[in-house]
Amino acid sequence: MKIILASHGELAKGMKQSVELIAGKQENLEAFCAYTENDYNLQLQVSSLMDREAGELIVITDIFGGSVNNEFMRYLRRENLSLIAGMNMAIVIELLTKINSGGSIEELIKEAIKTSKESITNCNDLIGMGSSIIEDEF
Repeated sequence: MKIILASHGELAKGMKQSVELIAGKQENLEAFCAYTENDYNLQLQVSSLMDREAGELIVITDIFGGSVNNEFMRYLRRENLSLIAGMNMAIVIELLTKINSGGSIEELIKEAIKTSKESITNCNDLIGMGSSIIEDEF
């Protein structure tokens, strides 16, 4: 099983570096950075990547509807591909820490998306809950 972080520009590379800072080196994690050079051919690069990846593959793209996500969507008929849009550290870490738990990939992804959504917080709202939360947590 491999996880590929795919983004416009260097976001995927930075995400991989940040995840590895927290979770250590990850052999099954790869960054795919699109449009980092002139004359970049996204279709060719994604095709090349998909040709060399024969095993189970989870691709996490930066944004739904963006060109990177749309190009990977062309491969969704492949049985070994799961595609997630909306990359963030919570979902990547959740997937990496539970990837070998033995459950189905579909359930793993559903749980990781749920955890990721729950981690998105407007911290300003915490002020209304009382200052003790902020003082206790930080």
